[in-house]
Amino acid sequence: MMLIQDQMLSRVSFDHGLVLLFGDGSEIRIEVGFSISAGAELSRRVDIGQPADYSSAVVSGLLKHADAEVVKESTLVVRLANEVVLVVAPDTAYEAWTVSRPDGSILVCAPGGELVSWSAG
Repeated sequence: MMLIQDQMLSRVSFDHGLVLLFGDGSEIRIEVGFSISAGAELSRRVDIGQPADYSSAVVSGLLKHADAEVVKESTLVVRLANEVVLVVAPDTAYEAWTVSRPDGSILVCAPGGELVSWSAG
């Protein structure tokens, strides 16, 4: 399920998680550890509470286009134009990720991997 397609990454924030804000007003909030890879680099797991481990790779994607989609088992995959890929798997105890859209709709990966959505209005 494609959530964000060819949108410019306009802002990155590190506040009790990783927040990616896109040019169309969409926002992705990641609140658990995730896997990151850049180009030919092997994927590595990072702790969400240690932004020094992943911030430079993510920030280098600013002002470039990105895509985000949900793949098998509620896993979020974010592909930045700088060849950085973030893979966020569901967590058993926490909301792993949230996507908020400019129309007010929200999609949340709840604990255990259940996808929960709300519509505006």
